[in-house]
Amino acid sequence: MNVWSSFSLKNLLITILIIFFAIWGNFSLTAQSPGVNPSNSSFQSDIGKTSYLAAFTVSEITPLVDKSVMFNAANPDGSNMQWKWDFDDGTTATGKKVTHVFAARGDYKVTLTVTDDNIPGDRECIWIFVGRPAGWARETHRKSAGCMYDILFDDSKVQRIDIIIDPAVYRSMEKDVAAYKPGSSVDPKYVPVTVKYDGHTWWKVGMRYKGNSTLIMARDRGHKLPFRLYFDKFEDDYPKIKDQRFYGFKKMTFSNNFSDASFLREKVCADIFRTGGVPAARGAFYRVFVDKGDGVVYWGFYTMIEDPSDGMLDNQFNESTGNLYKPEGDAAAWTEFDQKSFIKKTNKNAGDWSDIRAALDALHSSRKNAAVWRVGLESVFYVNIFIRWLAINTAIVNWDSYGSMPQNYYIFQNQEDHGRLAWFPWDLNMSMDFESSPGGGGLTLALNDVGNDWPLIRYVMDDPIYNEQYHQELIKTLEGCMNENTLI
Repeated sequence: MNVWSSFSLKNLLITILIIFFAIWGNFSLTAQSPGVNPSNSSFQSDIGKTSYLAAFTVSEITPLVDKSVMFNAANPDGSNMQWKWDFDDGTTATGKKVTHVFAARGDYKVTLTVTDDNIPGDRECIWIFVGRPAGWARETHRKSAGCMYDILFDDSKVQRIDIIIDPAVYRSMEKDVAAYKPGSSVDPKYVPVTVKYDGHTWWKVGMRYKGNSTLIMARDRGHKLPFRLYFDKFEDDYPKIKDQRFYGFKKMTFSNNFSDASFLREKVCADIFRTGGVPAARGAFYRVFVDKGDGVVYWGFYTMIEDPSDGMLDNQFNESTGNLYKPEGDAAAWTEFDQKSFIKKTNKNAGDWSDIRAALDALHSSRKNAAVWRVGLESVFYVNIFIRWLAINTAIVNWDSYGSMPQNYYIFQNQEDHGRLAWFPWDLNMSMDFESSPGGGGLTLALNDVGNDWPLIRYVMDDPIYNEQYHQELIKTLEGCMNENTLI
């Protein structure tokens, strides 16, 4: 079955249905720019009204600090009508038409409550973004807007994102990446850029190149480099963008799909993991365009992936307060504890690795009494998730990961479950790659080729209970998340 032809037919059918229902009036699509009133260049509420009484306009949605803002109730005068305004800064006012000065930069939810003889209280709200750049909006830029996965990670299309880089800044980026050495402990530096997406703009966004060997090889072979965007990286230098978000997200990574001619592995394999019950970052396809002073240039087809330290934790674990680690280095094989190999991505200032130490101690404790050993390990580590990951990871031949390489996974301490550690994958572009894998095929399905230098796999597979669990998960993988019907 041709996946792409099926995909096209599906979308064609959906388009026909939308047009049909729209013509016959039984289906409506409404596109509205939040709050813009084209008739008088003022702004109306971007929150739905409960009735017409509390409608109002605002002279400016992104005023400067200490600048007067006019608020004008739009309803006609009624019998004994009263208007009360709450400016969300500890002050209120009354009257149909009022002015207010906001003394500090911030996002304020202004509320108008209207009463008369017939209605006890009709309420309407609008967000005012004081000291923000023009174009700042509630859903697109605010920290508390919530991560909008449906918009940014829409599987039905390839989206576009534009990046504008000052020429001098771009030259500094090129100089920086040219000097980057394999295995460097210092990441390429962040620089401020402008990002545009779907008619909106984000200012002074931090951008840097990412990766290690992937970055080096991409740099030496051409100029489609992987990179990161950090939306409030420069908020200390530019207070106007404090807590700037990209539809609720603070960070995004862009994979260049290195060594993947299909451009599919990074996203498809993460989808397979999540379908199989293993947490994994969401991804979507984007065309990246860059203007570095000499016009807009198409940089290439990328996979945009959410940063695991961002919305993913709340979205897939329902909590984000625990430690998040991205292990890398010799001790990331779980042979011993070395703080340098367990790199913190959250709670960086808390010098506490006791959760990792406890898991390593449990793993390397005596296995003479297997039942006691399993209880101890499971009390600090989600063994079931690791075994599920192991089954899927082996089936998709993800050789650039634990078992072959001490890298490309995360560990999260789930505070909602007594701080137990959960394992999930990262960097999946080498999956399903039989040609470039060491030995030409990755690990065997039975994992008999894995030695004690990878103790998490070896000890689990040496335990009869866990061994059986692994083989059951392997069957579930082949019949479930990797089944042809599931994938298509």
